[in-house]
Amino acid sequence: MKILVTSGGTRERIDSVRFLTNFSTGRTGAFITDFFAERRAEVSYLYGPTAALPSQACELVAFDSFADLDQLLQVKLGQIDFDAIIHAAAVGDFSVAASPGKLDSSQALHLELKPNFKIVERLKSYSRNPRIRIVAFKLTASPDTAVRLKQILKLSLNDDIDYVVHNDLNEITDSRHLSRIFRRDACVREGQSKIDLARNLFELLHHQGQG
Repeated sequence: MKILVTSGGTRERIDSVRFLTNFSTGRTGAFITDFFAERRAEVSYLYGPTAALPSQACELVAFDSFADLDQLLQVKLGQIDFDAIIHAAAVGDFSVAASPGKLDSSQALHLELKPNFKIVERLKSYSRNPRIRIVAFKLTASPDTAVRLKQILKLSLNDDIDYVVHNDLNEITDSRHLSRIFRRDACVREGQSKIDLARNLFELLHHQGQG
């Protein structure tokens, strides 16, 4: 299998020395990459500025901003027939509308943010392989099951997305990493740890690739 994994967060420049980012560590993406590489998958790992790196041999490609990541994905998916992309990167929802020179820190700051489009919804159109499988990630932060499900289904019912990995912040600790994998409106796999998640993804993608 040829797999492309995205991991870590994007960052958007406010001025020449400051930027907006998120709390993503990239550890999940790096763990999944190692799991697949250990099983002889060819993995390309696209990672954000502060993302953890895998320990297994794979192609490493760095990105910085939303625009960087989007451009890299267009190039990589247009050049190589990947079997699947595991899009675990925490992509920023907004970019700064205008980035001036260094701001005066003694002045009040007003930023105009513009919404970014959802890269995951364009991945199949970027790919030279029309049968590529797309794995999206959805992180929620709500104890309300109905609220979670609504957010999951918004992704999983998209025809351009094959699987959605769901995590909730309330179910992630140092000792556990609960995950659910959805295909359309059904949960097809559940796990208690990162190794469960990586194994479930490997089995789903490998089985579907053999079908």
